[in-house]
Amino acid sequence: MWIFGGIFLLLGGFLLLGGRASGQAEGRGWEKRFTGAGDWICRKIRLDSRWVRGREVGRFLLALTAGSLLSFCLAAAQGPRQSAETLKRGETSYEELLEARVGEEIYQIPVQVQARSYEAEEVEEFLRQAQEELEACVLQENPAADQIREDLYLPRSLPDNPVQIIWFSSNPEVLDDTGKIADTGGEAQPVRLEAQLSCQGETRQMTWELTVLPDDTDPGVEESLARQIQEEQQGQTGEELKLPREIGQETVDWSYPADNSAALVFALSAAAGLLLLTGGYREQKRERENRERQMLLDYPEIVSQLILLLGAGLNTRNAVFRLAGDYQRRRQRGGRQRQAYEELVSCCREMEQGTAEQTAYERLGARCPLAAYKTLATLLVQNLRKGNKYLLELLEQESAQAFEGRRRQARILGEEAGTKLLFPMILLLGVVFVVILVPAWISFGI
Repeated sequence: MWIFGGIFLLLGGFLLLGGRASGQAEGRGWEKRFTGAGDWICRKIRLDSRWVRGREVGRFLLALTAGSLLSFCLAAAQGPRQSAETLKRGETSYEELLEARVGEEIYQIPVQVQARSYEAEEVEEFLRQAQEELEACVLQENPAADQIREDLYLPRSLPDNPVQIIWFSSNPEVLDDTGKIADTGGEAQPVRLEAQLSCQGETRQMTWELTVLPDDTDPGVEESLARQIQEEQQGQTGEELKLPREIGQETVDWSYPADNSAALVFALSAAAGLLLLTGGYREQKRERENRERQMLLDYPEIVSQLILLLGAGLNTRNAVFRLAGDYQRRRQRGGRQRQAYEELVSCCREMEQGTAEQTAYERLGARCPLAAYKTLATLLVQNLRKGNKYLLELLEQESAQAFEGRRRQARILGEEAGTKLLFPMILLLGVVFVVILVPAWISFGI
C-alpha cells in the first residue's frame, strides 16, 4: 500500500513542477499541468522531440497517477495483512490457502478444515429443534393436513441448524418433493409425505398424511375453453375437430387470427423512411461542416494570392478572374474540387454574363456561409465604391488573421483527436489493471 502511495506522491511532485512549467503548454486544466510536467521531464533528460513530446509524456503521467491512486485506495480498503492463529470450522469442509513464515522464508500451505463435530447431546437437540420447526412451517397457508390447496414449504436445511433434510412423496404427480402441487384431476388425492432428518449419522423420520384438494377457484375463460377442447378431442375420432360453441351462457365464435403482416410491413417501411430521412439530414450536415471547414482552410491562401496579384499591378476584377482561371486549369489536370474556388468561378461567370462587378461581389459574400468571406466581399465592394487606397494593407491584416485562425483550427482538431484517444487509453488502463491484479488474486486464493 505504501509503495503505491509513494508513487502517487512522486507523481504529485511532477505535477507541481508541471504547474510551474505549464505557461506555454497546450491543453486545458489538468491536461495542461500534466503536459507541462511532461515538457519539464523531456527537457531534463533531453528526450528527442522527434520520438516523444511533452504531451505524450504528460498522458503517460496521467495514466500512471490514476493507476497509483486507484491501487492505493484498493490496498487501503483491503487493510493490513491479517494474522491467522485459528480457523473457524463450519457446517461443511473447506480449504484455506495460508502463508507460513519460517525464519526469513515464506511458504504457502493449503489447509483443509474439516466440518465441525458435535456432541451426542447437541445432535439430539438439533434434531428436536428441526422437528419442531418443520411441524410449524411445512403446511404454510393450508389450514390442516386434510385440506391442502396451496404449495408446501419443504426446506433442505434450516438456519443455524446442521440438520440435513430429504423429502419423499408417495404421489409425486400430485405433490412433488419441493412442495409444488400439480393437477389433481378434479378430485381429492391422498399423499403420504415423509421427511428424513440426519445429523452426524443420527437420523429421524417424520410423516404427514395429507389430502390434496382440487382448486376451487373459478377457472378463466381460456382455461375453460382449453378444457372443453380437450374433452371434445377425447370423444371425437373423425378427420375434423369440433370446437365448442358455448361457454356457460355465452356463445363462442371461432376464427383465425388476423394477419397483421401488412401493418407490420408498413410500420417497418415508415421506420426505415424516418431512418433514411434522419440519415440524409446527418449526411447533409456532415457535408456542410466539411465544406465550411475546407473553405476556412482555403481562405488564407485566397487572400494571399489576391495580395500578390494586386501588388503586381492587376485590378480587382482581373485578380479574381486570374484566381478562378488557375483553379479551373488545376481541375482539368485532375485537381480536387474546392468549394471556395467554385464560388469564385461562379462570381466570374456572373460578371461575364453582364452582372455588375459590385453585385457579383455582394452575391459572393451572400452565398458563402463563413464570416471571413463576407468580410472579403465587403472589402472588395468598398474598394469599388470609394476607391480604398488602403486595400492591400487591409488584405494583409485579413491574411494575418486568417492564418492565425487556421493555426487555431488545426490546434482544435488536434485536441479533438486527443480526446477521441482518451477512451481507448482508459480501456488500456483497465487491461493493465486486469493483467496485474488477477494473478495477484489467484496467488492469494481470493
